[in-house]
Amino acid sequence: MWSMGKKKGAQSLFMTLDAYAKKGHKFYYLTSSKGDGLSDTELGDNIEVIRFSVPLPSRLASLKGAGFFFRVLWWFLFKLKAFRIGKGIAEKEKIDLFYGYEIYGVPAAKKLANKYGRPVVSRFQGTILAPWIGKV
Repeated sequence: MWSMGKKKGAQSLFMTLDAYAKKGHKFYYLTSSKGDGLSDTELGDNIEVIRFSVPLPSRLASLKGAGFFFRVLWWFLFKLKAFRIGKGIAEKEKIDLFYGYEIYGVPAAKKLANKYGRPVVSRFQGTILAPWIGKV
């Protein structure tokens, strides 16, 4: 949840989830991140972190001409895996709403919300287009 290490970087996602958790709401946080500097137990009792991997060797992502294809493939696999994990949770737990964060989490959250007839919150901040701004 912290983009630049323990308690560094944009704190909006962590602070939002933390505030809701302190009010008694339970969260399942699905991420392909190996860790962000905080141990999962430091997040409190109402936030359960579920880490999963979607490996993409960095050499594939950096291949000239084909790197874009492999990054798109990774994104598709991430969405598919997040959807499957979320579906497993939703089959066992009563889910009030789905919360998707950024371009990676929102598509899976939207599909889950549609499947289970629940509201969805889509959270976007900034753009992933920064590397291309001014180069077109």
